[in-house]
Amino acid sequence: MREARALTDDRQDSDGQNRYAADLPRTFGASLRGPSMYRLANYDIPARFSAPRTAGRAVVIFAFGLGCALLMIGTRSIVDIWLPGAGPFALVYPAVMLSALYGRWESAMVTFAVCFLWAWWWILPETRSFTFETQADASRVAVNAACGLITILFAEIFRVAVQRASEERDLEIERRIQLMAELGHRTKNNFALVASLLHTQRRRETDRTLQLAFDTAIGRVQSFAHAYEMLSDDAEFGTRVAMDRYIQRLLDTVAPALFAGKVAVDLAIEPIEFGREKAVAVGLVCNEALTNAAKYAFVGRQAGEVSISLTGDERSWVFEVADNGVGMAKEKLEGLGSRLLDAFSAQADARLKVDSSDRGTRVVLKSR
Repeated sequence: MREARALTDDRQDSDGQNRYAADLPRTFGASLRGPSMYRLANYDIPARFSAPRTAGRAVVIFAFGLGCALLMIGTRSIVDIWLPGAGPFALVYPAVMLSALYGRWESAMVTFAVCFLWAWWWILPETRSFTFETQADASRVAVNAACGLITILFAEIFRVAVQRASEERDLEIERRIQLMAELGHRTKNNFALVASLLHTQRRRETDRTLQLAFDTAIGRVQSFAHAYEMLSDDAEFGTRVAMDRYIQRLLDTVAPALFAGKVAVDLAIEPIEFGREKAVAVGLVCNEALTNAAKYAFVGRQAGEVSISLTGDERSWVFEVADNGVGMAKEKLEGLGSRLLDAFSAQADARLKVDSSDRGTRVVLKSR
C-alpha cells in the first residue's frame, strides 16, 4: 500500500506540474492557442522592415501610411459606383485604425492626411474643391477630422498596451520555462541518486529474492528518471516523450539485471509520442511486467523470450509485454503487482488485460 500511495503522490506532483505549465496560455492570453492570430496581433511593420532611428524607418512608416490611404481610396472608388457621395469620410476611420495598429501613429497620420484631404476634395460637395456647399459642411468636416484624430489616439494606446503586455508575457513564459527546466533537471538528479542508493544496497544483498525486490524498485525509479531525462535532452521540457527511445532506454537499464542474459528480449516500438504522465505510466507497466516475467516465467528453464511492442498512434494504441514462459499462478496474478498494474493503467488512461497459461503470460495495455 505504501507503493500505491507513493505512486498517487507522484502522480499528484506530476499533475501539479502539468497544470502549472498548462496555466501559461490562460495566464498570458488565449492568443497562444492560435499562433497565426498571435503573430497578426503583434505584427509591427516598421520594426519588421527597418532599424530604429534610421531614415529607412521613416520611409517604411510613410510608405505603409500611403499604402493604407491608397487602399481606402480604391475601396471608396468602388463604393461610389453604387453609392456616389454617400458617407464621404466613412472609410477614413478603418483606414487610419489599420495604419495605426500595424504602422504606428506616424503612419496613421499619413493615412489620415491623404484620405481626409482626398475625401474632402473628391467626394464632399462641392466635388474637386475645398469649398463648402453649405455652411454646415464646415462643422461636418471639423467633427470628422476630430473623430479621425481620436481614432488614431485610441488605436495607438491600444497598440502600445498590447505590445507591452506581449513583451511582459513572453518574458514571464521564458522565465517559467527556465524554472520548469531546472525543476526537471533537479528531479532527474534526485531519481538518479535514489537509484544509485538502491544499487548500492542491492550489491550488499546475497539473497536472490531481495535482489529481485531491489531490481523492481530500481526499475520503477528509472521509469520516471528516463522520462525526465528525455524531456531535458530534447530541450522541450513538459512536452512529449518519444516512446521508442524511452522504452529502449528503460530496457537497457532493467533487462540486464532482471534476466542476466539468459532471456532474449525482442523490442518493436512504433515512433509514437506520449505526454510525460502517460509515458511514465506505460514505462511502469513495462517494468512491472518484466519483473513478473523474471520472477515467475522462466523458473526451471535456462532460456526464454520476452517481446515488447507498441502499435497504433497517440489516440489509439496497444502496448504489450509477452513471454513464452510457464505462466503465473492465480494468486500471483491477484497480488500486489496486479494492483500496481491496475493503478498504472488508470494513470495511462488505458484498459489492462493479463492472460497467463502454461504457454506464457501476456500483459496488454490498450488505450480507452
